[in-house]
Amino acid sequence: MSNPPPRYHSLLRIARSVFTPLSVLAIAWLVWQSGSELVDIFRSASFAWLFLAFVLWVGSNFLSPLISLQLFRAHQSRNSFGELRHIHNRNLPAKYLPGGIWHSVGRANDYLLTGIPAGKLPGFFVSENFLLVAVTLGISSSIVAGLQDNALFAGILYATSLLLLPLILVYPRLLKFVAGLLKRDVVTLHYPAWLYSVLMMVLYWTVISLSFSAYVTAFAAAPDLDMISSAAIYMFSWCIGYISVFAPQGIGVMESVAAFLMSGDTATLIGFLFGFRLLVLLSDLSSWLINFFIHLSTNGQHENTD
Repeated sequence: MSNPPPRYHSLLRIARSVFTPLSVLAIAWLVWQSGSELVDIFRSASFAWLFLAFVLWVGSNFLSPLISLQLFRAHQSRNSFGELRHIHNRNLPAKYLPGGIWHSVGRANDYLLTGIPAGKLPGFFVSENFLLVAVTLGISSSIVAGLQDNALFAGILYATSLLLLPLILVYPRLLKFVAGLLKRDVVTLHYPAWLYSVLMMVLYWTVISLSFSAYVTAFAAAPDLDMISSAAIYMFSWCIGYISVFAPQGIGVMESVAAFLMSGDTATLIGFLFGFRLLVLLSDLSSWLINFFIHLSTNGQHENTD
């Protein structure tokens, strides 16, 4: 008979189940309240910029497996890019299931089916999540700090960046040290592969952030921000949403943080920013379809060869 889950797991599930519908309802109400302003913004759309935002996000879904490829190498495991590309993209619809964890769960299950030992996966996902947070928060904090009038807030952001960026470089030693304190076995990370995974993560987030910048630039009536500032604001607000474990996919949190950092009416901005989620949804579905046909074509070629 299995033990009941810890109390905090139950509280987290309750928080997620309550926060998500409340966030959606709040955003829907804000959209309703700001309807005329949002109509003016969306009427000013440039479809060329929107298409660029779409293409960049689709491209990011085929770039992401390169991070996994290098992270598995860092953890002394091997897998092919084709397998990792298929695993990442075939599980994209799971991102939109309640709970916000099912894309990772689906990937983990598929990694096991490809022969990755179960013992390698906890270290892999710890490293992946550390790298996600450290890169996004480390890079964006210093840029967002330059946009702030509040000296204390800017100082905290600069300090965050100065702490996280060097931490990325010493992470392999830090992981081994912490594992020793906890008396856990951990593989010694292959340092060159770790550095390659850092570079791939930076490239990946550059593409994603530029997708958001293209979305903002697409609307003449949207907040007047240069591409670097809007990219940094998205990266920063996405990370705050990501680490808000009670908010699956950071829904509501990301929009609120980004609206706070932009100038303009908060309600209108939240509605406008939620529109980017719809573009991401369309991009993810397109990535899933492209991957499906690539996989179908590849399997067909193998069968013809056999």
